[in-house]
Amino acid sequence: MEHLLTKNQSSEATIAEPFAVELLMGDAVYAALDKPVFQTAWDQLYESCSWGTVFQSRLFVASWYHIYCKQQEPVLIYARHENSFLGLMALTYDAESKVLTGAGKDEACYHVWLADSEFGDVFAARALNELISKFKDTIIDFNELPSDTPLSWLEYDAGLRERGVLQILKRPLMDFKAPNAARLISSNGIDSKLKRLKRLGDVSFERITCHDCFVSILDEINDQFDFRKGATLNLSPFKNEPLKKELQLALFRQGLLYVAVLRVGGQLVASVTGVIGRDNCINGFTNTYAPSYAKYSPGIVSFILLGKQLYNEGIAFYDLTTGGHGYKDRLANAYDEVYILQIRGKHARIVDETKALIRSNVKGLLQRIGVKPRVVRNDIRFILSKQKEQFRAISAAGAATAAQGLASRLGLFGKGYYYLLPTSGSLDAASGLRRASLSDLLNFGQRGGLLTRWDFLAQAERRLQAGQEPLTLSREGLLLCCVWLLLGGELEGLYCHRGREGELAGFLAAAAEYAGEGARVLVREPSQRRALKKAGFAIANA
Repeated sequence: MEHLLTKNQSSEATIAEPFAVELLMGDAVYAALDKPVFQTAWDQLYESCSWGTVFQSRLFVASWYHIYCKQQEPVLIYARHENSFLGLMALTYDAESKVLTGAGKDEACYHVWLADSEFGDVFAARALNELISKFKDTIIDFNELPSDTPLSWLEYDAGLRERGVLQILKRPLMDFKAPNAARLISSNGIDSKLKRLKRLGDVSFERITCHDCFVSILDEINDQFDFRKGATLNLSPFKNEPLKKELQLALFRQGLLYVAVLRVGGQLVASVTGVIGRDNCINGFTNTYAPSYAKYSPGIVSFILLGKQLYNEGIAFYDLTTGGHGYKDRLANAYDEVYILQIRGKHARIVDETKALIRSNVKGLLQRIGVKPRVVRNDIRFILSKQKEQFRAISAAGAATAAQGLASRLGLFGKGYYYLLPTSGSLDAASGLRRASLSDLLNFGQRGGLLTRWDFLAQAERRLQAGQEPLTLSREGLLLCCVWLLLGGELEGLYCHRGREGELAGFLAAAAEYAGEGARVLVREPSQRRALKKAGFAIANA
């Protein structure tokens, strides 16, 4: 029988009462979650654990486990005394990558174990050693640990000290109890922006508490989030992972999701959502804005209005979370530390410390010559990611399509031709054309073309910010056609999914209703020109 070890102030181990850890996986976890005694023990431990977060609550973990049951294997390891828990660690295991990580993965801002305050260190050490013996050659990943997580075991357990790698991160906070909290609720920085927004229509900022109201705006919020991520990082989290939406709905039903939206003239232009945590705090979850309103800084406006609202509601602080984004430093009035912890193979700590020394020397060299290391690192990653995406497109498109795409980019097809849009009724208009639909833009599918999704969304973001409006046609989740309506009624930036040029005539006939009489469209690609010529479109500048 293992013995419970506690740490005294001199960091010497003392023997207390015996205890053992129990490990549950897969269906055994779901069976345990259905037992009232197990539920009560978990809830009591969560309430008593000072460093635990809402992401270790039974409500959050059980919701995540059940929603993602087909994609992950749940793992629970715990120690108990009679009907009470001394400690509990909720994890998920990916057999393909051989990684154990905290339950919730990317949806959980913090991964940590729960324990009685007396057993925080020893339970972690005992549980981690058990996991290492059970899951051979597996990485155990906690991203991120709260600042008051007990970590003394990293020093007194020699085996874990050898395997453990700890990284410290700075966490920005909007602390409404701090002496300088007044600046968080000051509107001086946004007065001019609010005035400009009010010229466009009535401005409102409100918390959404009605379930049906939340459901009605959720897709729009997620499209805004995905569009921004797609244009900047080539990611579309909600579109690529529909279960994220299920989790949002579950958290809202449980009263764990704080949602606030900024509207102008009734249109949703920004949103902020957070997970309602313990100690009267809210943990940042997502924030979004409509790209067509970017020049009004709706993101910053919504955060400052949120600060006023949370202050008036008596919230202690809003956790902006780590990530190094400039807007977070602009909003924060306080900082603390959180940790990234990995338990890897033997000698992991020595390897990591060697890498850290090399990074430190390189960083020092760059700083001495006036170069910001973070900027260099981010630029290199961005360029490499862009090149990798372009290479994939060229490989998938084939030599002929790649050559045509390159010729188009180099302007070898000339400046193109303007085609007159058909008069009303002269062509059958395609049904389903939509205006200003981010959802349609997110339906862009490369599939044989040279234009990458990343480039398409980045271009779309620039056009939206310039005041242009997309007219789009999608079917079965695929963007077939897109063209941009300029302020003067002219159309340009015509896109058609490769192989679907037969849709162009009907699409442009529908677009003519929005562009107005006498409008024209700029067409560059030969395949599109051939399709329009076949449909009887006339060249405006012939």
